[in-house]
Amino acid sequence: MRVLLVNAPSFGAHLRSAPLGLLYMTSNCRSEDRTFELVDGTLFSNRNALDREILRRDFDVVGISAMTHNFAEAQRIARLVGTHRPGAQVVFGGAHVSTVPDTAARGCPDCLVIAGEGERSLTALLDALEGRWRVDDVPGLYRHGAAMGQGNAAELIDDLDSLEMPAWEVVNLSDYTVGAHGLYFRRKPFAPLVTSRGCPFHCSFCAKSALTGDTWRPRSPENVLDEIELLKRRYGVREIHFEDDNIALDENRFIEICRGLIDRGMDITWKCPHGIYASHLDKSTFELMARAGCYSLSFGIESGDADILAKAGKAGTPERLRRAIDAAHAAGIQCVGFFILGLEGETPQTVRKTIDFAKSLPLAAAQFNLCVPFIGTPIRRRYLELGYVRAAELDAFDVDHAMVNLPGLTARDLKRWRRRAFLEFYGRPRILARNLRSVSSPEVARALFYRLRNIWRS
Repeated sequence: MRVLLVNAPSFGAHLRSAPLGLLYMTSNCRSEDRTFELVDGTLFSNRNALDREILRRDFDVVGISAMTHNFAEAQRIARLVGTHRPGAQVVFGGAHVSTVPDTAARGCPDCLVIAGEGERSLTALLDALEGRWRVDDVPGLYRHGAAMGQGNAAELIDDLDSLEMPAWEVVNLSDYTVGAHGLYFRRKPFAPLVTSRGCPFHCSFCAKSALTGDTWRPRSPENVLDEIELLKRRYGVREIHFEDDNIALDENRFIEICRGLIDRGMDITWKCPHGIYASHLDKSTFELMARAGCYSLSFGIESGDADILAKAGKAGTPERLRRAIDAAHAAGIQCVGFFILGLEGETPQTVRKTIDFAKSLPLAAAQFNLCVPFIGTPIRRRYLELGYVRAAELDAFDVDHAMVNLPGLTARDLKRWRRRAFLEFYGRPRILARNLRSVSSPEVARALFYRLRNIWRS
């Protein structure tokens, strides 16, 4: 059986990252009688080039991974395959279909949908397509014609050490020239890496439950360190971007990873650009992180107002976040703040409070995002009930599109406040100069230009 995995494109987007999920699928689902190939649509600048690359491959099954904002492109690729490879089976996976598998299956009658983590489910599906068992018994599978909502429960993988490491050999890391989160990097080639899955917290704006569940499942420190060593030795990787939701939830495990980097003498720089829960970490842990090669941490601050954080289900408070950021900064680690404008309870006064809070912290950079009620999030259900959400097309579901109208704070107001937040934060000469010095390549400069353009146009 020949399997082609496709990472759906986001034409016009300025960020791209090695498709870690599909690399896990490749390494864990292939076998002696199955060949896997991968096409990363984010590396293509136009549809014609991507379509030619897909159609020049021979495949029996094509698996397409997509998020909400580019699911329309995934559907377009499915139609392309249906026209030119009518015998091939299309399978959807990824964040979007994991939140609304019924809808995704209904929208493509000839396609199959796998919700949740896919390593075991895709293997089972390929076995079923080869006649070894029933397709309808595949965990996490949905198909058109089945009673909506009656798909099999997805299986979460408890022992992550049992998984094969990602198939790094099927991508060229030099193709990824911009950090996927925050643009910046210090050394290349760099690679994304996940040391755990799942999150026990229940933030109102996050849809992680549909994909990786509410149970935090860590890899062992040894398993993580072995992968970093492999990336350094075989692929020349010099920097790691940890993409966990909660890499430091278990402080003792995290300390073991940091000490292991030091003890193994690995010359690796690293950052946590996706965000880190660190309110429980003390000064000594941040100092150890710095000695182990950490140079940047991103903190999910969200708001400077304690009541808004409580309504959003955030575990921290502004005071606890300030202590953690101060400790990281004192250890010599650059700190980045993530903020969301438009959470429940937001007013012009609380937005002002958030901007002032951001400017009062020792942050090297800040990202002010508009609240997006993504499918599968608690805040989406809440905002629909309250009538705060306006209709939006799938490709408008990103943090640059205002779609929430709150009492006394319209979508247009939020866009204006967002521009003001960026101008006030980055308009300070010291912050502006520091960020300009962090532009390490023409590709980063170009991506930064597109990012600023999108912010201003939104």
